[in-house]
Amino acid sequence: IVLMSYISGSVPEPIISKLYSNAYKALRSGGRLLVHDFMVDDSLDGPALGALWGLQHVTVNADGLGLCPKEIIARMSSGGFDPKSCETMEM
Repeated sequence: IVLMSYISGSVPEPIISKLYSNAYKALRSGGRLLVHDFMVDDSLDGPALGALWGLQHVTVNADGLGLCPKEIIARMSSGGFDPKSCETMEM
């Protein structure tokens, strides 16, 4: 297991795919990447806490990516992960 907790929203957008690529290379076959972060829904209309977190984070990471599941999955895919095996979970 590779856990990335509050990392994806804390680095410039171009670095995210590299992080996921490195995670893919580090995992054994069948291993899992867990991405834990504040984000909004794919519709970009909520939840409010995820949107507020992203807004305030722009002051620290102006080159960051506004996080939503489809954007994370796209970057995971470019890093080598199969997008069909990606799951999302709201907490």
